[in-house]
Amino acid sequence: ALLEKALREVQSGRPTVVLVTAEPGAGKSRLCHEFVERARGVALHYARALSHGRMLPFHVMVALARSLFAVGEGASPSDVRDAVSRGLATAPPDPIALDFWLDLLAVAHR
Repeated sequence: ALLEKALREVQSGRPTVVLVTAEPGAGKSRLCHEFVERARGVALHYARALSHGRMLPFHVMVALARSLFAVGEGASPSDVRDAVSRGLATAPPDPIALDFWLDLLAVAHR
């Protein structure tokens, strides 16, 4: 029900972030996959946390940033810079934003 409410908010023009958490084996992945099927026509960005023993700081944020800017794991630094610049082109000018996203994606600034 909460995911359906979030979907209605997004469809009415209000960007929404939903965090799904539960114990391993509770069905989080299945719930998310089924929701994605119902949310056709809406831009969804999905990230999955690593298990505790291998967790990296900000791993989920990096995965979401890669999804948001359509940057693959093996993208060159130049491709990452270009993708982030294109993604931010429609946003209000913010000199800090580009540096933030490039730092998060471990790409040196020009």
